[in-house]
Amino acid sequence: MLYLCTNFNQPCNMKRITSILLFIALVVNIAASPAKKVFVNKDMHIVPSLEQGIGYLKLSRQPDHLDAKLYDKKDRLLANLCLQTLTPDTCVYIGWQQYFFFNELKDAYRYEDNQPVEHISYRAGKPIFHLPLQDGDTIWMLAGAIVFPDESQEYGIVQSIDARGIKLNRYRKSNDELFADNCYGKIQYGDLQYKGIQTFYKNGKRYKLENYNAIGKKIEELYVDTLGKVTVRATIVEGRISEKNYFYPDGHLCASKSMTDGEWQTRYFLPDGTPTDSVTLDDESADDEIHNVVEQMPAFPGGQQALFAFLSKNVHYPPKAQQMGLQGRVILSFTVDKDGSIADIIVLRSVHKLLDDEAMRVVRSMPKWRPGKQNGKPVRVRYTIPLSFCFD
Repeated sequence: MLYLCTNFNQPCNMKRITSILLFIALVVNIAASPAKKVFVNKDMHIVPSLEQGIGYLKLSRQPDHLDAKLYDKKDRLLANLCLQTLTPDTCVYIGWQQYFFFNELKDAYRYEDNQPVEHISYRAGKPIFHLPLQDGDTIWMLAGAIVFPDESQEYGIVQSIDARGIKLNRYRKSNDELFADNCYGKIQYGDLQYKGIQTFYKNGKRYKLENYNAIGKKIEELYVDTLGKVTVRATIVEGRISEKNYFYPDGHLCASKSMTDGEWQTRYFLPDGTPTDSVTLDDESADDEIHNVVEQMPAFPGGQQALFAFLSKNVHYPPKAQQMGLQGRVILSFTVDKDGSIADIIVLRSVHKLLDDEAMRVVRSMPKWRPGKQNGKPVRVRYTIPLSFCFD
């Protein structure tokens, strides 16, 4: 709901009288002129001057509705609204409402009975995702993130939508092979949230399960054999593996690994439960699997401080972006491959194409990382990094 006036349920005072007079003047001016500026604050309440607000609405009367364009103090278009009614304390939306960020269309909502019924997300001015979803809809993805079809390496098909979540089967684009059966609590552009049990397949057979809590945090990871018996169970706390247990085919504990003071401590057991010095542990992961969490996460050469220094030295604020006053944080995701090279760079949160492109350029220029490891072996790991652009 977009509120355009102050609350008139307060006791009568000079502020209330001023607000009423302001609204009456507003209605008269809209009727008398083709366009009228109205200053608003962050709560979209009308204020007497631009200095007291965050921007202004430019209103114009149409035969069957009222157009309202919202601008910030630098005259940048923030929203293009279509109103049915403007009253002293609220406005009623009809049709499409378009929202902009630094003059670039980001989202469009269609309203009926003042409720949003349709939502289109845009990237670089082009539609990339549409809500509401329906059974059979296709979502183009790269490493689990929504992208344009020509950027994708996989696609998901909506199987069902109910109170339990959104069921999505994911396929590899190269051969249409099913590799995951996922349940999401939320699917929006830039915001996909797993819910409950996620199932992954290799050569058509289930081999891994992931368990997510109600807020989309992974809490458990299990690998299973061809008979469905658990071979490895990992407990995950705050995005890191805290404990990992390995099992014999008959279900008895084979080995238990736990993190103590930053070091992995491992205990081994024979099939009868007797402690022993060592046991050979099978590598449970698929060769081409991209992990989100591993025992040893990938790292930039020299560590986090070296990464920050590299970014500080190599990120260059595009001059055109500075002229346009563009600021914000771009969030990128990429894969650190087994040899430490960077691949599959995607934008998870966009600010503007100028800043997005600069962030991707810098990430592409990074040297090879120290690869992540699982059971002492290099594996592919998905990594997320934010890059902030702001004026000093």
